[in-house]
Amino acid sequence: MPTAGNEAARLRALFVEDNPDDAELLTLRLEREGYRVEGERVDSEPALRQAPTGPEWDVDVADFQVPGLGALESIAVLRERAPDTHGIVVPGAVGEAGAGQARRGGARGVLAEGGG
Repeated sequence: MPTAGNEAARLRALFVEDNPDDAELLTLRLEREGYRVEGERVDSEPALRQAPTGPEWDVDVADFQVPGLGALESIAVLRERAPDTHGIVVPGAVGEAGAGQARRGGARGVLAEGGG
């Protein structure tokens, strides 16, 4: 568990997610893992391009299927704007095939939905 003493480690997360409930579930999952999540959610390419970049975020968590902005596109935008930020994809219904595609597209990790 990523803690310093009894204090949870801060994790600044940018969620590329069209469903606010899914973003909240991901936040809760990260908190169960010992993080104190500070996050923002975007649900379109224009919103993603307008979000703060650089050291503002520790991790970008992208849903594989956001209407009009898939995970591979969002990873490309994020790597262009903040190449040192870790991109993690939530493959959802696309499963292992989507996870492999995301890794080949530049994601540094894949987070299975509903894990515990």
